[in-house]
Amino acid sequence: MLQRALRSQENEKQPQSDHDQGVSSEDETARRAVGNSFDLLCVQDELEEAEEEDSSNNHLENVKPGLPQDSVKKKKKKKKKGKKVAAPEKPEEDDVDQLLKSFSLSRKEDDSKASTSNGVGVNSADILSVDTRQLRAEDELKRIFGSKVINAVERDAISNSYGGLRRRQGLRQKVGRGNFMKKTTLVTPREVWPFWDDSISMELTHIKDGLQFFKYNYSPSYMETQKKYQMLSAFHDPNSIAMLLAQQPFHLDSLLALAELCKQLGDYQLSVEWLERCLFGLECAWHPSFNPFNGSCKLPFEHDTNKNFFYSLSKHMLHLGRRGCHRSALEVCKLLLNLDADDPLGALFSIDYFALRAEQYEWLERFADCYNMDSSLRLLPNFSFSLSVARFYLEQRQAATDSGKENEVIASRELLKQALLLHPATLHKLVDKAPIKEDAEWGRILRHPHFKRATSGGPSLEHLINLYAERNHLIWRLPELQVQLKKAAISVIEAADDDTGEVENWACVRHETFLSEHNEYKHLHLSEFSDTAPPMPPEELQNMMLHGGGE
Repeated sequence: MLQRALRSQENEKQPQSDHDQGVSSEDETARRAVGNSFDLLCVQDELEEAEEEDSSNNHLENVKPGLPQDSVKKKKKKKKKGKKVAAPEKPEEDDVDQLLKSFSLSRKEDDSKASTSNGVGVNSADILSVDTRQLRAEDELKRIFGSKVINAVERDAISNSYGGLRRRQGLRQKVGRGNFMKKTTLVTPREVWPFWDDSISMELTHIKDGLQFFKYNYSPSYMETQKKYQMLSAFHDPNSIAMLLAQQPFHLDSLLALAELCKQLGDYQLSVEWLERCLFGLECAWHPSFNPFNGSCKLPFEHDTNKNFFYSLSKHMLHLGRRGCHRSALEVCKLLLNLDADDPLGALFSIDYFALRAEQYEWLERFADCYNMDSSLRLLPNFSFSLSVARFYLEQRQAATDSGKENEVIASRELLKQALLLHPATLHKLVDKAPIKEDAEWGRILRHPHFKRATSGGPSLEHLINLYAERNHLIWRLPELQVQLKKAAISVIEAADDDTGEVENWACVRHETFLSEHNEYKHLHLSEFSDTAPPMPPEELQNMMLHGGGE
């Protein structure tokens, strides 16, 4: 992957890395000075309702064609001098640093050096620390709307739901047995759910470099149910799957299949209930030493028994975003990255969106600098654009409080200009997808050769741009951001007309960074990055039943 390739080059340069200690946080008053502009999008949200690792280690060297022209001329002069011996890598590294600085990839060096352990910096783990208080959708909804409103809605939902009688019977059954529902962190258990049956467990497989690695195990009775499920799936009958759940209430494939089926049929409330029961069972099976919230425990996706936890969390994150619980979705996204650094389900391409919707602008900037000890994230389409949005709202906060000091970062409009220089093909997709109402000036911009003839630059980059447009297009409906986008686009076409070499340099960076001739992200489906759920064709519904709702 892009981050690992750049990190391996960085490790060759020096055994210890200086890294940013994070952007200093503003006081609480400054955080609340500007209202959440993204709240306006919630209504629109409801209405619209592992990647292959790149093993090449030469990405930094390949950035060389995009260097500023002055640096290139200096190299040619040195070559003519002939026999004067010089360190061959030093000038190239300096030039790369200079180019990356122009994209705000090089931050001001800190006096203190953070120690590294096995290539992972201290801040890399800290930045992904999950706030368990923010994980539950119910808690976030209560913070937004108030406890009385949410409690009233929940009471009404229980009394009018399909299983009202069943819920009352389940409650009587629970009281009669003198048992209590196990308390969990990810979801709030519901009264209707059966008690945990210990059909799933977790074991510690090994410890490496201070990290604990775990995997799920299934009981013999669960495996028997799995065989029945595979037989029943051939008939594509949801009723038979529901009957199977009566025998094995925490069969993961059945729960995921019914959750996906209900989502496709438009019954989101029931879909959430099946999905949350799946997460409840998976959490009940956790090993006593398993703590996925601080980065010390890993759950490798390569184990088949672990995959359903990733699928469940990913779908849960999507449901949270659809309900407007963006802070909870952000914490779930962090959890996915904590479990497996290979990011098999592409949480890295959603985390910027949820950070913006949750107004975690400073955190997003720190994450881009600290994650995996490099700043290569800023070259990805979603981060190059989202970081400019984050900086824009931080500038607004500073202007509103009149307490902002001069900051050694590039202005938000300049960041947006550089994002358009690096990924010009994104503009047309955002204008079409948002959509942005085209006036005469927009027409002139989009007809300019720089944008009209813009290509993505390869199948991998094209797929990432499509993912970004699908996931983040709602953000660009905000009028103030459309103004920023237009001004940045005008700056780009002016740079193209002036022919200063700036456009060509960034084109070289784009070409050399995304070298692959095949789509390395084809396992990431657009539907998993969308808040809308279009009707699924019958043949796909049948296939979904066969595979349990997973990928």
